[in-house]
Amino acid sequence: MRVLHVSWEYPPLVYGGLGNHVHALAVAQAAAGDDVVVVTQLAGTDAAPDETVDGVRVVRAAFDPLRITADEMLGWVAGLNRALARSASALAPGWRPDVVHAHDWVVADAARRLRDDLDVPLVVTTHATEAGRHQGWLPGDLSRAIHRTEWRLVHDARRVLTSSDAMRREVLALFDADPSRVVVVRPGIDVGR
Repeated sequence: MRVLHVSWEYPPLVYGGLGNHVHALAVAQAAAGDDVVVVTQLAGTDAAPDETVDGVRVVRAAFDPLRITADEMLGWVAGLNRALARSASALAPGWRPDVVHAHDWVVADAARRLRDDLDVPLVVTTHATEAGRHQGWLPGDLSRAIHRTEWRLVHDARRVLTSSDAMRREVLALFDADPSRVVVVRPGIDVGR
């Protein structure tokens, strides 16, 4: 299977757990024989813009690192999505995925564009929700905009993956999602590490 992961963080650029999750998943998929590409941001790292590491091709779009105010966040996200979609589109026609896998709301627009342009299914991993980050509240305009983006992404995906039953319940309650499309895929543990 050819898998295209779209993630706003991937080593060496890691803001939190999402980047580590995508890395471990992509490497495991490649080790299992899948043809895996991750499209992410370069963002001031000294990493190569296009390289294969641990069997995973990593394509990094040149983009400014995340050093902005909350008022600038949505504009930064829109620019990042354009850069990610351009970088991923450059892979075709030589490489075409069987599935686009989006990780979180930040890459929603790029993932939907790639799904539409390539006519392939979209899978989304919901790592967290904006309401969950604020104990169930959407305290301002930015939070409400993020929530709307999450809602649309959940509804546009063929499958929504969560890492726990609690996150599945949260996704179902917040986004009125079709329960048959939201599945729990528990994270694995590398006992060797």
